[in-house]
Amino acid sequence: MSPVRQARGAGPSAGAGRALRVMLVAGEASGDGYGARLVQALRDEQPDVRFFGMGAQAMRAQGVHLLFDVTGRGAIGFVESLREYPLYRRVLARLAEGARRLKPDVAVLIDFPGFNLRLGPLLARMGIPVVYYVAPAVWAWGAGRARAVAAFASRVICVFEFEVPLYRQAGAPAEWLGHPILDDVPQRPPAAAALREVGLAPGGPVVALLPGSRFQEIQTLYPVMVRAAQAIHAARPDVRFVASVAPGIDSGLLVAAGGVAHRELGIRLVGGGIWRSLAVAETAVVAAGTAALQAALWQVPMVVVYRVSEATYWLAKRLVRVSHVSLPNIVAGRPVVEELLQHDARPERVAQALLDRLERPDRLASERQELSEVRRRLGEPGAARRAARVVLEVAGR
Repeated sequence: MSPVRQARGAGPSAGAGRALRVMLVAGEASGDGYGARLVQALRDEQPDVRFFGMGAQAMRAQGVHLLFDVTGRGAIGFVESLREYPLYRRVLARLAEGARRLKPDVAVLIDFPGFNLRLGPLLARMGIPVVYYVAPAVWAWGAGRARAVAAFASRVICVFEFEVPLYRQAGAPAEWLGHPILDDVPQRPPAAAALREVGLAPGGPVVALLPGSRFQEIQTLYPVMVRAAQAIHAARPDVRFVASVAPGIDSGLLVAAGGVAHRELGIRLVGGGIWRSLAVAETAVVAAGTAALQAALWQVPMVVVYRVSEATYWLAKRLVRVSHVSLPNIVAGRPVVEELLQHDARPERVAQALLDRLERPDRLASERQELSEVRRRLGEPGAARRAARVVLEVAGR
């Protein structure tokens, strides 16, 4: 079966009643989660809504008719994305055809700019109003990307407050409603209960390995994390390790990527979402992305790692305008977590960074305090509910 699978089920038909129709398009695990939460909020506001589009497990569970399921897809980097281009070109054409056939009242594009910046103009030319939810990071790519969004989007919903002026200067009707990640942050359980839930007894400190939700991330970063765990174990045999298995990822992929060392170390694989791994972690090594922001919300000190092909890294250094890669540092506007990028993302560097934290409680306490500022800058919970009202307004409801 193709990695992008056509969903089963009748789905909405072009001639069905007067129910509001919403098209949602997400291409990664984080966007799938935001889309699912938005579906819930829209139904709370107006129960007779029908949904279709592209997403993964979370949106499917909310009853969205998925024309395509992108579980496990999503290449990182310029060169890596080229390998996916033929596939996404076919998906783009089929989604455009689905929009023509099903005639949504409004389309909601969720992050995934490499794809959605191509789909948006197609939808606008069909007369379908577009809301861009979790707008592309113009602070990294510059005003050109903001102008591209402004050319087709009826409304732009930013996840960071500092993005709004950048979009408005480009002519986009942008607003900040708070970060949707805050709608999904559970209460942290007591340490003893968290350990029982993942099958660990009380004992030495636990390090969480968070390799991300994409096949490419796991294959590139998880071996580095496991080899770092080996070095940590050699210095501190009392340290235990858990690895988070993202939704839609087969745990066997991590076992294969970690190799013999994964089994020898007794790394415990933890499914059910990243929060179960974070709940037991003294510190963590995290793939750059949403997971780092989730760890920051529970004030888990971390080391963020990022690796792509040499060609992609060379291009990124010339095209992307950022002083930080990890979201906690971007939100804070200064380094609050350590970043090990490309050649620095080596097992020995990762191991030393984590050991420095484990052996210095004062450093752990200081980093937890720094991370509390990240939470404050993300706004208040309820972003999905506020976004739902914008979507209904754009749809004329």
